[in-house]
Amino acid sequence: MKLKLSFLLLQFFNLSSTIITIHALSQAATRIKVCQNKDCTRRFQQFDSSGNLVQTFSDLLPPSSHKVTVESTGCLGNCGKGPNVAISNGGSEKIYGAVDDGLMASAILEVGGGIISPDKLVIAVEGLARVSRVTSPEKKITILTPIIKSLASTSSSTEEVDQDALHESTALAHALILRADAYLEQAQLSPNTTIHIDKAHVDVQMAISIDHLDGRAYRLLADVEEAMGNVIGAMEAVSKWAEVNPSFGTKARKRLARLASTGSDRGGGGCAP
Repeated sequence: MKLKLSFLLLQFFNLSSTIITIHALSQAATRIKVCQNKDCTRRFQQFDSSGNLVQTFSDLLPPSSHKVTVESTGCLGNCGKGPNVAISNGGSEKIYGAVDDGLMASAILEVGGGIISPDKLVIAVEGLARVSRVTSPEKKITILTPIIKSLASTSSSTEEVDQDALHESTALAHALILRADAYLEQAQLSPNTTIHIDKAHVDVQMAISIDHLDGRAYRLLADVEEAMGNVIGAMEAVSKWAEVNPSFGTKARKRLARLASTGSDRGGGGCAP
């Protein structure tokens, strides 16, 4: 047990500082820069309380949009007409304002980047925004479950196959992470703890299989593994979280130290009896 803990700590401290961006490739044809100025973020919070317009654009991208990067940027100017987004395509860049909801974001993608968001993704983004405005885990699960079912389903119809494989979309991974988090929250409020934790585990693993570069999924996986009593699994998830999100290195280091102490106190295998 101690050798395993030491190995994980050593692995963590030797992590590279690789910067991961959503849908990033070295030679991206389209680049979407989202202003993170507080005024733009506050305006978008009226649609999605998280204020994460970068996530919204990523969720609207069909899985076939490989040569697209979505990233945060500083002030783009013209603050009175925000939220503002700059799209560069083929060497030219244009700034679009008033991108204050999912429908406007999908329209900007089409006009500025020539990217058409499937209707299912647009509907999913609207639902994900609703989730950000509710606090009850039961209500979150109620909203998220049909979204997940819609995006995860595969169809034999030529129209849907040609449209995109939405079961590989960032939107589905995002919805699974949110539902896993809701299941974990539900586990803290319900006597049927194991059932909810198991559901959270399934969801977060599926999210990682879709997008293995989403640090939130590994952080949540660590929460789930710890709730299951699997200290080693939790440490491995924390290490992976730090690997894909180096900016959270300090938080990850503190959590690894706490988990290592927990594992040492148990003095045995990786899981609680």
